[in-house]
Amino acid sequence: MREYGIGSQILSDIGLSTIRVLTNNPRKIAGIEGFGLRVVEQVPIVVDANDENRRYLDTKRDKLGHKLHHQGTKNPPFFPPGTFVSYDE
Repeated sequence: MREYGIGSQILSDIGLSTIRVLTNNPRKIAGIEGFGLRVVEQVPIVVDANDENRRYLDTKRDKLGHKLHHQGTKNPPFFPPGTFVSYDE
């Protein structure tokens, strides 16, 4: 498990109490919030699934609980690099 204490402390020290987090990993949110910061938005990291990375992305989704844009689709949508996708669950 990664350690978020020092980073969270630094963010608190500079006056932040709420943050947006760029991640697909819901465990990261819990780790950060455990140190007193409130995550107001989880912004997904969009990676287009292809033949070379599909198994890796499926494993991240199925075994680690990552929320991925290609989840449940046979032909994932294409998002150009730098595109941010917001979604509600």
